[in-house]
Amino acid sequence: MRIGPFGIWEIVIIVVVVLLLFGANRLPELARSTARTLRDVRKEIRDLKSDLDVTDPGPAARPRAEADRD
Repeated sequence: MRIGPFGIWEIVIIVVVVLLLFGANRLPELARSTARTLRDVRKEIRDLKSDLDVTDPGPAARPRAEADRD
């Protein structure tokens, strides 16, 4: 059975190596910080998209007389 490019044995080996490197006590903390970072990145991307979806096109797209009054 394959999961993406990895088989079951490759995934088991990766999990064992991660457990040996970080230890069982540190894994929950590592998972929380990773989840927090991903949540922050998604929020920033959402904020950037909302900033780019501007309803006012700016002075270049307005008629000249209306732009001069601003």
